[in-house]
Formats: sequence, structure tokens, C-alpha cells
Amino acid sequence: MKIAVVHPHFRTRAGAENVVYWLCEDLATKHGMKITVFSLDFGAYESRFKSIPDLELKKILVPRLFQRLNALIWISAVIFLKRNLRGYDVINPHNYPASLWVGMANILSMNRLPKIVWSCNEPAKFLYHKICYEHTPKNLQVTFSDLDDNLQIRMASRVKFVLKNLYKPILRWLDRRGVRTFYKILPISETCRDQVRQIYGVNNAFTCDLGIKGFVAAKRLHDNEEGGYFLTVSRLEGYKNIPSTIEAVASLKQRDKLNGLHYYIIGTGPMEPYLKKMIKNKNLERDVTLLGFVTKEQLIDYYQKCMFIIHLPYDETFGLAYLEAAAFSKPAVASNHAGPAEIVIDGQTGLLADPSNSDEIAEKIELMCISAERRKKMGENAFIRLKQKFLWEGYVERFVGHLTT
Repeated sequence: MKIAVVHPHFRTRAGAENVVYWLCEDLATKHGMKITVFSLDFGAYESRFKSIPDLELKKILVPRLFQRLNALIWISAVIFLKRNLRGYDVINPHNYPASLWVGMANILSMNRLPKIVWSCNEPAKFLYHKICYEHTPKNLQVTFSDLDDNLQIRMASRVKFVLKNLYKPILRWLDRRGVRTFYKILPISETCRDQVRQIYGVNNAFTCDLGIKGFVAAKRLHDNEEGGYFLTVSRLEGYKNIPSTIEAVASLKQRDKLNGLHYYIIGTGPMEPYLKKMIKNKNLERDVTLLGFVTKEQLIDYYQKCMFIIHLPYDETFGLAYLEAAAFSKPAVASNHAGPAEIVIDGQTGLLADPSNSDEIAEKIELMCISAERRKKMGENAFIRLKQKFLWEGYVERFVGHLTT
């Protein structure tokens, strides 16, 4: 089977990019498929992709004069894909705007491209605010690029904001029309599936629960020690909601309830300057540390020794960090809605909290810290649930099954 995988770019080293790489690796090496990956930029993943046998990379070519404006980049991508996506058995777009490009290429080809199976992490949030941001405060309903613009408050950002709102209705129309030509849509969670069905009015969206790769094998054989800290692993974006946890930590410290515990945050992103300032203003330099990017070996060590993880995003459709922590038998404090509430079972594999309520978050941190025995039991339950439902091999098996039916 010949598969064309389309992803916008690999400039960011994040969960979505890792999933695309892992999937291509397994399809080529374990299922004997011939994979071609289309992207604007392969970034640091290029050498990794080139090490996979029977895999080809094709850079989506954009004329130099078009590279400064997104609209022109996207038009170039659609035209390039229209010309280059024939001759495959399946086209597999990942993430917006790859889904838009492929949909438009198919329409321009009079629906004559091979069958299209969209791996959907989430619909484009900036196009479908009302559905995708059901629980998110309005001031945080932005993508990380929008947030970066808004934080800098430049005139160019204001002009960009106005232009975006002018062309959003056009993009929504094009996006819906293109997606309705797809053979199948594979959302990564039930939350994502419900959003897809509501937005596009389709009945060919089937949940394909995601899994994690590599972390279970990294678990040490001896019992996990605890290093007196809890942990967040996340890109530093507005809707990831890290300030609410910092507020909770400040509250615990003020009431002498922190008991020497430390809060580590792993990740990078446009909110980093804001978070640094917040930590300083709340006198938490000795209690909260932004670690930035860490290697996989360092990440494993932090997971291995943490007491629990805390990740409280608004309206996230999944949450790989919960599964990574579960691989090391660590429980989680998670958001009480959307994807996180599908993964973490309240009182069994972790605790759920209202991500907009810092007092409730502080309460759940306290509860998690009270009993090491309870943490251990919840962590063991999380590991069992991971093996039952969220292993990578299971995800690939589900994905391949959808390709062949």
C-alpha cells in the first residue's frame, strides 16, 4: 500500500509531530507500506525520516515571492498537492491546514484524488470558536501565533487580527466543503469526534484513540522514588492554562500548605515571558521553575521521580502527558472536561479539577499530596488503563484497520 502523509511543517518539536513520525516509522517498518511525507518544512525531523526505509520526503514548493503571506503559501500548497497526490492508495492529512490543502486539492481535481483519511487531532480552533472553546475564557481563545501577536501588542498585529476576521468565513466555507469529500475522518478522542460531527455534519468520523510510544519500555524496574515535586509537561500557550496552577501554588504557599514541594514546568512557547514575570511577581522563584526544553532522557527522569503531574488545559481534545506519566505509574490532576476527562478517571487514576478555579486546583494538589499510598494506587491504576487502551501498538492497529475497511 502506498500512502501519502501530509503535515503542514515540522518546525515545532511537539506531540503532533512525534505522532506523525512514529506512525510513518511503524507503517513502513512493521506493515511494509511505502510512505511519502509531504510538508513545507521537515526541520529537525528530516534526518530521522530519512533513516526510515521505503520512505520518501517531498517538500511542498512555494515560490519565493509567496513565502511572506500565508494565503499565498496555502494556495501554492493546494496547487502543488493537486499535481503530486495521484498514484497513491491513501492520502492521510494530519492537522490544519493540511486538511484544508488536501480538501481543496481534491475539489480542484473533481474528487479524483485517492481516498482521503484525515487523522484529526482537533478541528481548527480559530475557525470554530463556539464549538472548540466551549469552556475556555474568551481572553484565552487564541492559537499560540495569535497569542504571540497579542502579547507584543504591535500595530501589525492589530491589522493581522482584522484581516483574519475578514477571511475566516471564507476559510470556514472552504474547510467544510473540502472535508466533506474525505473518505474517513479519524478523530483521536470522543471529544474530537463530537466536534468534527458538529462542525462538518458528517457521519464518517470514527474515534481512533491515540497511544504513546517508547515510554512504557523506559520505565525502570525498581519502585519509583519521589523527588518532592509535581510536574507539568506542556507547550506554553494560553489555553494550556498554566497560570491557574501557578495561582494555586501561590495560594498554598501563602497558607503554609506547600510544605517544601516544588513545581517544575517543562516546555517552551510564547507565554514563557509572561510566566516568568508571574512567578517573580508572586515571589515563587524558589517554588516554581520553568525548565524549558529537555531531552527525552531528562524528561523520563522527571516523570520517574515526580509525585504526580498536573495539566489543566481548556478544551483539549486529548493529552499525551497523562499517558506519559501513566507509563511511570504516576497519577494526574487533570481538567474535568473534554479529552483529559476521557483519559483520567477521577479518584481512580488521578483527580479532576475545574481548570478555571485556582482554589479547587489548590485543593486537589493538597489531596494528592496527603497520602503516598493513595498516589501509588492511582498511579498503578493509570498504568493498567494505559496498557488496556492507550498503547501505541493499539493505535496503529486501529489506524491500519480503518485504512483497509
